[in-house]
Amino acid sequence: MSGPRIPGSATPPLIVSAYTAAPSIAGGNRRDESRFLAAIADLPAVGGIELPFGEELRPFDEEWITRRGPGRFGVVITSIPDTVHRAVVDPRFGLASHDREGRAHAVSRVRAIRDAVSRLVDDAGRQVVLAVQVHTAPRRWSGYFDAGALIRSVAELASWDWNGAVLAIEHCDSPTDPRHAVKGFAPLRDELVALGRVVGGGCRVGASINWGRSAVEGRSVATPVEHIELARTSGLLVGVTFSGTSAVPTASGDAWDDGHPPPAPPPTGRFDRLEPRSLLTPTALRAAFVAIGGARPVFIGVKVSAPAGADTDDRIAVVTQSVAVIDESAAAAVARTCEDFCSL
Repeated sequence: MSGPRIPGSATPPLIVSAYTAAPSIAGGNRRDESRFLAAIADLPAVGGIELPFGEELRPFDEEWITRRGPGRFGVVITSIPDTVHRAVVDPRFGLASHDREGRAHAVSRVRAIRDAVSRLVDDAGRQVVLAVQVHTAPRRWSGYFDAGALIRSVAELASWDWNGAVLAIEHCDSPTDPRHAVKGFAPLRDELVALGRVVGGGCRVGASINWGRSAVEGRSVATPVEHIELARTSGLLVGVTFSGTSAVPTASGDAWDDGHPPPAPPPTGRFDRLEPRSLLTPTALRAAFVAIGGARPVFIGVKVSAPAGADTDDRIAVVTQSVAVIDESAAAAVARTCEDFCSL
């Protein structure tokens, strides 16, 4: 699988969260969706896509992955649409809930994802699912959050057969001030403790860091680097997803929102579909790749949104240019690391 080179590390596949920029998010038809996905899959740097798990996997997504047949293309599944929806409806819901029914409901939803993984693997005839990303509802201030409950949930999930997929907790924002929360789930340290209890068990487990969500948590571009380094030094870093945020409103959402604005363009003038106000600048990208260091993540992700009203060609351009900036930033980080090493 293709992907960006990382300083001191192997080359993981680049996974595009295509659904956040796809025509279907704005009511597009199957033909537009197929053209969009085909264009993303044909980018040389791209090694797979992230599929959203809502009530189920979307039938079109499953059909499309199966049609691609054997080869390099991989899949990461995210539970975020399902988790956020259910946590809003029922504040007791979550893998980190001390409420017995709320935690059992969350575990049952992850079981549904595990069944979907088995189905995808059977239909594709290969180990197509690289990782499954789960999330640690309920909100910290709901009155139901409990770190011990999270430990018990992770132990149960890690005991299942995941058909070779890595079980990852994707960290969401967990600020100390609830007024600044977007998701407001478990602190990263609690997630790492729960994961550390089951390392060496039946399946590989780890943490994935979403750049934008970590930046929202700390209201700083330094926080994603701190989170990447913490997960790496814990031996648990399995993924990093580059999704932006901004200190001011953009077409993707309010200030410090989890709206997935594209990266900021480099000063070359050829990136006209990116977001100049995004805090995910080429400098921030290079710092993140250096922080990944010698870790061996299963995937690197890119998650961007397209402006409302964008047509299919514009949506393809947003993702294509975002992928190019991320790939270039990884190469620059490798070059800088080599220069620093050679100067010693």
